[in-house]
Amino acid sequence: MILRKKLIYPLVLVAFVHIGCLEEKKGSVDDPQVVFSVTATSDTVQVGKFVKIFAKLKQPYFANAESEIMVFMENNDSLPLKSDLSNEYDIDIAIFLNLKNDTTNQKWVRNMDYKKTTIFGRKFSRTGMHTIRGYIMEYLGKVPPIDDKALDSIPVKKYYFEKEIYVEDTK
Repeated sequence: MILRKKLIYPLVLVAFVHIGCLEEKKGSVDDPQVVFSVTATSDTVQVGKFVKIFAKLKQPYFANAESEIMVFMENNDSLPLKSDLSNEYDIDIAIFLNLKNDTTNQKWVRNMDYKKTTIFGRKFSRTGMHTIRGYIMEYLGKVPPIDDKALDSIPVKKYYFEKEIYVEDTK
């Protein structure tokens, strides 16, 4: 099966690292004990501007191994990602690498585990409340598993998330 996922090279996100709007999630598709956070620099963004989001795995599933993460985010609000991830291969998804691999965004953060932190973003064309859906994938190995062959050969764990963002008209 060929993945219909588009790898989006990390966006150059100019962010003042103001970690606000912390939304801490306990749970995942399979394991309610894993803890991760999905944090936006703001709950509100203007139409056409990027919202910057930090994903951090706080308590790895693979506790005794050197795991890393990457983020998969839905690209189309009209085809939302389901919380059980049953449609992940049927929708358009953007992929964001962790900060160990995304050297462009390393300069915006300090004192974070680069292997377990990802910066990603999205912009919206309509005002109102929007939900950003995706999942954090924890994996073992030094190379990000971005195709079916790689996914079949290494252990992975997926953690679904949703983040609410309000989009306002430009001022």
